Amino acid sequence: LVRAPLTALRRSCGFADATMAPTSSLSLLVYGLLVGAALAGKDYYKLLGVKRNADEAALKKAYRKLALKYHPDKNPDDQEGAQKKFTEVSEAYEVLSDPEKRRIYDQVGEEGLKNQQAGRGGGGRGGGFQFHGAQDPFKMFEDIFGPGGGFSGGSRFTFSAGGGGFGPGGGGGFSRGGHQRPRQVYNFDGMHRTVRKLSEARFPDASSKHIWFVHFYTAQSRRELPEEVELLAQKLGKSVKVGALDCDLHSNFCRRQRVRGDGFRLYIDGTHEDYSGASTAKAFHRYISERVPSDYVNNLLRSEQVDEFLTGCKSKGPASCIVLFTSKFETPLVLKGMAYQYRGVVAFGEVRGSNPKLSERFGIRKYPTVVAFCGGDQYATIMVDDLSSEALPDFVADLVKNGERKCVTARREAAKKRRRVHEALDPSTDFSKMKLRELREILAALGSECVGCLEKADYVRKVREAVAA
Repeated sequence: LVRAPLTALRRSCGFADATMAPTSSLSLLVYGLLVGAALAGKDYYKLLGVKRNADEAALKKAYRKLALKYHPDKNPDDQEGAQKKFTEVSEAYEVLSDPEKRRIYDQVGEEGLKNQQAGRGGGGRGGGFQFHGAQDPFKMFEDIFGPGGGFSGGSRFTFSAGGGGFGPGGGGGFSRGGHQRPRQVYNFDGMHRTVRKLSEARFPDASSKHIWFVHFYTAQSRRELPEEVELLAQKLGKSVKVGALDCDLHSNFCRRQRVRGDGFRLYIDGTHEDYSGASTAKAFHRYISERVPSDYVNNLLRSEQVDEFLTGCKSKGPASCIVLFTSKFETPLVLKGMAYQYRGVVAFGEVRGSNPKLSERFGIRKYPTVVAFCGGDQYATIMVDDLSSEALPDFVADLVKNGERKCVTARREAAKKRRRVHEALDPSTDFSKMKLRELREILAALGSECVGCLEKADYVRKVREAVAA
């Protein structure tokens, strides 16, 4: 079948002339067994799932699919099995993608290929060809997929230093010994960009204005954790900060903090609490929602409470009062986070359960609606109906920064509206025939309050006074 590679086999059977065929039954048996051994070994085509006439494009497509499937980073629960399959797939592609190695493999199989390589100075059995000269299938993986191979960092696995061939004694298997590539757990500039990179110099303390959820990690941290932490950070938006600190790099700091790798902590107002639940974004979020205090959000149930709340805001600045009108009865995490972040700067209130009287008083027709009262003025307002974890923080930050300018505009618009309403009203109108809701809307539009009003007659009297003024 293949003459040159079989010369040594004929001679090993006792034939002086290497071109002679075996004649005795014993020699024929030995010869057949040796030829079978030479052609035996791994079926690289079967390993890649391709036909024997597959071209380079088909080989690369099959390799990419299987390498991603069996990469150890993708199989944290069965890394030993994944290591073996990843090695075999890489070995098969290494051979079949090289025209010369493929030609020899097609003729004499895996073992024959190794013998051929050994005969060319490969170092004897087990000293066969190598991965890109470095015995490293990860190098092949990176050459095809790019640096990092689409994962958050390099692999912590490496091929052992001994031997160069495949199979027993060849050193082609994975090893955790010897030199290992450092593994980048978080890619802060890439797929984990929403998570903040923390250090000893940049770490939340009692002076931090934000609430922080921190992951303390090491190179041995479970590989799925950064993705879950990133999902959490995206869901929290700007309401709660999410950070990660490398305890390999900051080992002394982590020891002083008394934490180990894969530890999670929630930091609020200079104190912390260790998290011990499931390591999923959903579980993290539920835990944080339960722990973040609502102490900085005023629950407003009645008009008198709203009046008192707005009065207390008048001395704090142009956009110092913010109230959420909601149909729900539970304070949302984003509002609690903003109230904590801007404590002492902005007063936050909440009108829950679609409160009909307060909603009518302020003309609320949609839930949720966030209303900023300029300097506590109930008629000069700025509204937004987006309560997402990104939109509300941006709305509040913009008010704090540009509140004075925005409130000048709001007051001007409120004054124009009052004039239009006043001009449209006829003092001779029989206001007693109007509904109470209409009377309240007139007073609100005119910028007038009905302090102490209990009966409809009180509102009628106040409207007449306001219209006549």
